[in-house]
Amino acid sequence: MKLWQSTQKYFQQALHEITDNQVIEWMIEQNGSITSRQLAEKSGISRNQAIIKLNAMLIKNLIEIDYHHYDPHWDNFYKLTKSNLFNPTNYLNQSTSNKVAKLTDSQVIRLALQNQNHLTVAYLCALAEVSLEEAQKKLEELYLKNIFTLDVSENGSLIYTLQDI
Repeated sequence: MKLWQSTQKYFQQALHEITDNQVIEWMIEQNGSITSRQLAEKSGISRNQAIIKLNAMLIKNLIEIDYHHYDPHWDNFYKLTKSNLFNPTNYLNQSTSNKVAKLTDSQVIRLALQNQNHLTVAYLCALAEVSLEEAQKKLEELYLKNIFTLDVSENGSLIYTLQDI
């Protein structure tokens, strides 16, 4: 149980120690790209936590992997997505410009129960017809209340699993 709690704390730190906007601002400072190693050095989190944070941002389609750059340490380069490549400040203003529907705890739990107790941000977004930001916020809120646990799939996707009820 202590191992699981320390793992949960590790993921929480990775997701909440730095914001998506901070990462995007750092990427803008570096011509729109960053590696997990660079993010770790810039933010003070571990490289593994930087990978978790970048993967969470990949899932939210804020960034994408840049396959055209080579890193001698075999680290992926991440870049801003093409949709906002020419105007990266769109990301920074996104949360204030979108009108967001409020998800209830009950709705999210019902959707998880219908999906074998598992949800991802993208899946919740599609099912509930809310923004990615609202889906992420609600899942993180329920995770912090210990309603969901957080796992990472083999491909790096964050999967929220409903606790046994």
